[in-house]
Amino acid sequence: MSRIFKVSIVLIFSLASILCTAQNRAHSIDGSVLRGPLLDIFPNSPATTGVWGGQISWLSHAKDSSSYAFQYGNPLTGITLGGYDLGNSSILGQAFSLQYSITFPKRISQRFSWEPGLHMGGAYFNSPYHYIDNPDNIVMGSHLAFWISLSANVFYQINPHWQLYLGGRFHHSSNSHTTLPNVGANIPALHIGARYQLNSTPITPRKLHLTANIPQNWQWGGRVEYGIFELGETTAPTNGPLYDVYTVALYAQKSTGNIGRVRLGVEGYYNRGFRDLLEMSEYNNGDVSFMNSSIITPFVGYELLYGRWALYTQLGYNVHNTGLAYWVDGTSEGSTMDELKKVISGRYGVHCYLFHPYAQPNWNVYVGMHVKSMVLQADFLAFTLGAHFGKTKADKQ
Repeated sequence: MSRIFKVSIVLIFSLASILCTAQNRAHSIDGSVLRGPLLDIFPNSPATTGVWGGQISWLSHAKDSSSYAFQYGNPLTGITLGGYDLGNSSILGQAFSLQYSITFPKRISQRFSWEPGLHMGGAYFNSPYHYIDNPDNIVMGSHLAFWISLSANVFYQINPHWQLYLGGRFHHSSNSHTTLPNVGANIPALHIGARYQLNSTPITPRKLHLTANIPQNWQWGGRVEYGIFELGETTAPTNGPLYDVYTVALYAQKSTGNIGRVRLGVEGYYNRGFRDLLEMSEYNNGDVSFMNSSIITPFVGYELLYGRWALYTQLGYNVHNTGLAYWVDGTSEGSTMDELKKVISGRYGVHCYLFHPYAQPNWNVYVGMHVKSMVLQADFLAFTLGAHFGKTKADKQ
């Protein structure tokens, strides 16, 4: 059931990404091969001879300069499929990824350009950890995981349709602590590829009409979340239950330009795993309250808008963290990083809005996914539903 649920989420967000960015587009096909090491970042990780792989992408960009995409310099966006041999077939097996890609072409000269990019999605691992059949794979404990990549490529223009490129990508994959072990895959890789542009229709220049519709005053907002995680360290114990996490957050937000807005707020979440931990260890003589298992966190966040989609990052400080502190103290050596995990909270996620933020500025509703972290270590995966409201500066005048 858990696997079906995760597959459904990946498919829903993949289809939504196509619907949310559908416009009058110019299309390209992109293919590359890659080679790089699987970084050994944890004791007793399986040996590997390195990663070989390939990727193919369907990319496009807007042809109408009035599009919101021109707020970002009209990037290329699309879907990327990848396949990777992880260098140890008997233990690590292979991985297959599906990502939403966004890249930003920058002209250097008539023939040369360079292109930074971000690629977000999921992956299927065909040989994850199994306590009997594959106990040595501590890299990935589940078939399904997130697969995130950062890229930078240099392109050479052969003719109006063909380009060759050389560059690097850093791939990271994790299941967000939903199944242990979860060391994760980290792959710095060299890419060599080619791109074919199917059409070269010129861009239609039109006047932008976006600035006046962006909220310039503070707005109120809130979100509720349902999270899941497996209680444990990075690699153990395994085969435990998935625990529920329930979050409520209230915030105020304000635009910082046409493409982003800052959020200030407070969130609280109840962690069922901490409740079981405290009860089993007879914390406070067995008198475990709702608040003992909850964390309260003031936070500052930033949301970067791209059409109906948005990237979201958040940094918070835990002012109440009884269950979390008890867990960290009981499973660590009290290093500086361990102490920071008690108080530093992060979130990294993606939102999809019901209405286009430029067309519906006064109020909106969104769904999304967040990875909650302790400093940079994944804590749990959360599915979020949020809304905000408030008049624009133009409405108040």
